[in-house]
Amino acid sequence: MKYFNTLFVLLILVVLVGACDKNSVPTNPNYPPNIFATIAGTFGLNYRGLASVYTVTSPHNGLQIISTYQDSSGISHSIIFHIYFLDNIEKTGTFKFLMKPDTATTDYAVGVYQHSEGSVKRLFSSYEGEIYLEKISGTSAKGTFNLFTKESESGSSVNISNGTFNISD
Repeated sequence: MKYFNTLFVLLILVVLVGACDKNSVPTNPNYPPNIFATIAGTFGLNYRGLASVYTVTSPHNGLQIISTYQDSSGISHSIIFHIYFLDNIEKTGTFKFLMKPDTATTDYAVGVYQHSEGSVKRLFSSYEGEIYLEKISGTSAKGTFNLFTKESESGSSVNISNGTFNISD
């Protein structure tokens, strides 16, 4: 059952990343960025994306933050978070990023960074870090985050630090 839960969470994230393209969040340059971070490791950049907040009800109530950013060379970057509320009660606080969610005994988060250059998409999954959710109300959320991600195929890593978001309706 634990293996199934881990597989299910990873499958959800892969589907979300696949669905997260330029149409997932506003790409109009008139929208100011609402999520910022420093990305280092395999890729280095100052992330300034546009994000949206979604509420999820399966397998536990949760919150998703999906963001995209296209840099000046046309490369697309995405950061996706899913915070799981094991007691099904939405709340603020600090949530640890886990690599193996089936070991969770408290609320937790899973994060993904995607680097898309043409048809080549590289997916990096979180294995450590935390997200602090300061405020949540409907589709608005405010907080900070830091996480370490790793690509399963190559073992390459991307560290995301000094992350902030302030997403409003």
